[in-house]
Amino acid sequence: MTLSNLKNGINNIKKISLKLPSKSGVYKMISVRNEILYIGKAKNLTKRVRSYANPMKLNYRYGDWGAQISSLKKGDFYQNSETRSDGTKFVIPSMRTVNASIYYNFDIGDNEARIKLAVKNIDDERAPLADRFYGFFADAHQDYGRNYYLDFRLKM
Repeated sequence: MTLSNLKNGINNIKKISLKLPSKSGVYKMISVRNEILYIGKAKNLTKRVRSYANPMKLNYRYGDWGAQISSLKKGDFYQNSETRSDGTKFVIPSMRTVNASIYYNFDIGDNEARIKLAVKNIDDERAPLADRFYGFFADAHQDYGRNYYLDFRLKM
């Protein structure tokens, strides 16, 4: 598979997902050779199919349990406000963060519930030095370091 094929596939998935209802249903992924790659079911077809358009995210479900790992890389860029008097541009180095979560779905009475434990920025990557005000370029980076959260949701 080439990068061009991957990009075309991602764009096709995004286009198709816009035509799907936000309802539960069954879907199948078909290759360019018309081979069935995968048959799945979803509570929200739009969200599920669109999730396949993010190659930097991996989801896994087993019954009521689920897990996710994702990565985000922001490449090098120039910060114009920090250009030196001799014209040398100040380069902000790239930054990659990795996030992971596990969750469990269950019922409370007739209501659906989910509890999720997540770790953002597992490697404790700090935002690169950049800005004279915050010490980092706030428009592009967040300097939270590693953080954890517990999320509880109840659909009523």
